[in-house]
Amino acid sequence: MKKYKVSSKQKYLLLNIIDFLGSIIFFIPNIFSCKKLDNNKVENILITRLDNIWDMVLTTSFIKNIKYNFPNSKITILCRPCQVNIIKENNNIDNIIKYDAFWFWWKDWIWKLLKMIKQNYKTFDLSFELHWEIISNTTNYLISKYRVWFSIRWWSFLLNKSLYFDWNEEKSIVKHQYKQIKSIWWEIKSDKLELFIDKNLKTINKEKNKINIIIHTWVSVKSREYPILKWISLIEKIKGKYNILIIDTDNKKLNIFKNKWYETYTPKSINELIKLISDFDLLIGLESLSSHIAAAINTPLISLYSATTPKELFYPYWENITVLRYNKCTKNNCWLSKCPFWYPSKCMENISNDDIMSNIEKSLKKRD
Repeated sequence: MKKYKVSSKQKYLLLNIIDFLGSIIFFIPNIFSCKKLDNNKVENILITRLDNIWDMVLTTSFIKNIKYNFPNSKITILCRPCQVNIIKENNNIDNIIKYDAFWFWWKDWIWKLLKMIKQNYKTFDLSFELHWEIISNTTNYLISKYRVWFSIRWWSFLLNKSLYFDWNEEKSIVKHQYKQIKSIWWEIKSDKLELFIDKNLKTINKEKNKINIIIHTWVSVKSREYPILKWISLIEKIKGKYNILIIDTDNKKLNIFKNKWYETYTPKSINELIKLISDFDLLIGLESLSSHIAAAINTPLISLYSATTPKELFYPYWENITVLRYNKCTKNNCWLSKCPFWYPSKCMENISNDDIMSNIEKSLKKRD
């Protein structure tokens, strides 16, 4: 099976040796444990999601379907503190455990991890590890009795049920999550993502009698940015016809747009970002949280994607979206976290403003 790359051949060899030895040691125990779960005995379920905020958005329908299959079970989410606002109003969740994994936060991570494991040792009857990390997988082994996971990374011998991940399947990670549910003979009740919108939250007012468009210029990886000069060129072409609001958390970048007398804004919270996107008519964004929020609440969306993301896998999940991506780069589908051409990356630089403009009207027609 194809697995994630690691930083050195020595580490790759070591992980495979551990995999081989673990498979031998756990072979007999896994044979006895690999049986159909008794739904009546599943009281506590854990879903682990220790990565990015937008990944939690893509998990909301998974949570809903787990609750549908186990309506009388308690659902606990193990996640990072920054992800809590996405799910804290979710009625399908009974408990949230907050933990910042070491790949995001090094300070005291081992002591916090050991404390969390001690408090929850073998507490859960069933768990799902949705981030595919070795540490998370090991943690699930210690705090859960039955574990399901895709064997993309190593140590799948710690799982009771290991699923094959087909990299050639061009579908969203949401549908791959459904594969986990179906693998244990359960049903998919709903394929819709679920976000809470605070209707009473006050945010920036949109302009009446005009189409209001948000342009979100922020992205977590610099090589996935759309060049500022291209943003400015796009805005200049459409600002007379539409009311444009530019949002970002980078004040230096926003000041460039302010100097052009464009309207800018920084949302003060995730809840405000959700409300803002729900109020506006269209979002033009990048591979970031805002794009996934727009897809989740069915706000028309044009999202610009680089070739450093596996095709389809992490696209915003819903029908009312347009994903634009330059597919003629010599390194297309490189799937590297950083573009080999660095910045500006060719696959982002070559996305045409004309393509964006031609899709604005098409996207607006999809509004409810």
